[in-house]
Amino acid sequence: MSVIGTPMTGLTGYQQMQVWSAKRASAADDYRSNMESLTSSLTGSTGALSSGFTSNDTLSSALFGSVSDNLTGEETLMTQIISTRLAREQAEKTAKQAAQLGDIGSLLDSLA
Repeated sequence: MSVIGTPMTGLTGYQQMQVWSAKRASAADDYRSNMESLTSSLTGSTGALSSGFTSNDTLSSALFGSVSDNLTGEETLMTQIISTRLAREQAEKTAKQAAQLGDIGSLLDSLA
């Protein structure tokens, strides 16, 4: 009996777990099959990927790894932009303080 197309309402917890497990196994098989097809089309070989259980981490990494890399790159870029802006603001404050000290020095020289 196939329960993949069965709605989850009215099922016991165990039956829902079995439905989820069957859907996940089917998705993993599709993923493995698609990766084998892609690998063979890119390399010209018919090598098989390892069969068996594929963890959520592996699937997630394969599907969303580039998203993670992009987010990390964006975070690094924003950190660099913020650091540059803070350094520029600090340099401007230091330049203003130096100018004020120069003005005070000139004023004191004129009084002497």
